Amino acid sequence: MPRIYGRVYDADSGRGIPYVVINVNGKIASTDGGGYFSIEVPPGTYTLEVRTAMYSPFTTVVVVSADLKMDIPLRRATLR
Repeated sequence: MPRIYGRVYDADSGRGIPYVVINVNGKIASTDGGGYFSIEVPPGTYTLEVRTAMYSPFTTVVVVSADLKMDIPLRRATLR
C-alpha cells in the first residue's frame, strides 16, 4: 500500500515539530520527535489536514498512486 510520508517543520527555524496531528480523510497519524510522519493509504484522492497548537493549520488535496513525500512548513499562529 502506498504511503504519504515526510516532515512537518517550523517555517522560520526549519526545526521539526513533534506531536503534530496528520488527518487523511479520517485516518490519523502524528509526527515523531523530529517532525517525521508516515501514513499508509490506498491509491486515491485525499484531503490532508495538519493541525497543532501554536501554528496555523494546513490543508491540501493530494492524489496518491505511489509513495508521496511531503515536507510541510507551518507558520506560527498570530495571537489576537
